[in-house]
Amino acid sequence: MAGRVLIVEDEGILAMNMQRALEQDGFVITAIAVSGEKALEAMQDTGADIVLMDIKLKGGMDGIETAEKIIEL
Repeated sequence: MAGRVLIVEDEGILAMNMQRALEQDGFVITAIAVSGEKALEAMQDTGADIVLMDIKLKGGMDGIETAEKIIEL
């Protein structure tokens, strides 16, 4: 297994394309989150080895702030 990945992307088509490509390479997608808040919930619920983070997200947090909070978990 290549690893467990959380995708944080608010554009659905982009997230689905990333998911498809990563799964073809053997990665397991733990969740797709559309906001920083959802990403934090997903990390607490399922965890991940790798996070692919969009910088501009819907919601109150951008990708940089979300990444900082994920590191603190």
